Amino acid sequence: MLQIPCKFLADIPPKEYDIIVLGFQPWFVNLSIPINSLLADAGFQALVKGKQVILVQDSRNTWRNSLHQAKTRIEEAGGTVCSSFTFRDVNKNLASLFSLFGWLFKGNKQYFKRLPVAGINPTHINQAKVLGAEAIRSLDADYRDFIIPEAGSEFTSLEYEQFALNRYKKWATYITENNNKYRKFRLLRFTTWILFMVIFVAPFIGKTPKKRIPPVS
Repeated sequence: MLQIPCKFLADIPPKEYDIIVLGFQPWFVNLSIPINSLLADAGFQALVKGKQVILVQDSRNTWRNSLHQAKTRIEEAGGTVCSSFTFRDVNKNLASLFSLFGWLFKGNKQYFKRLPVAGINPTHINQAKVLGAEAIRSLDADYRDFIIPEAGSEFTSLEYEQFALNRYKKWATYITENNNKYRKFRLLRFTTWILFMVIFVAPFIGKTPKKRIPPVS
């Protein structure tokens, strides 16, 4: 949440690439620690300088902030983001969350038989084969941003994402105070809070007006 990179061990090949395709995902409405660490790496920053970059993001229900962070980091390193693709779970917030738990802890994408399959719909994943051509065309056009679920489906409201972002930042600051002195206890408090929010509060916040996804042209 605080965008503190971890130690990055992989070696970045010092090659010249025509195009860089960067795949990533958000954690708690921000870039995940691995991709944040990659973008902070001097070797990777040198690699993207002067290059065109296509961003491919997968997420459950929040994606705006992490996509903005990735685009900003690439541009700060001297790269050009020519297009971005966002694949996301289109199921209802609470149902998709419990489906995700079944997948994470039991390894079964439909552990709860009455709930939808966890993760991104395979038909949307298969669309990537077609959208690759669209990405190549975007290299010679202005920046284009694609949200991948079928035309007309809804995605989480901006208000919902901003609410989560503000709360998570406060918790992250609280948990890491005093050099993480009370980390375990404060993480327990955070866990209790987030379970309460997800079950009793998030369903109502998620009912705020939502913007519809335009068809991919």
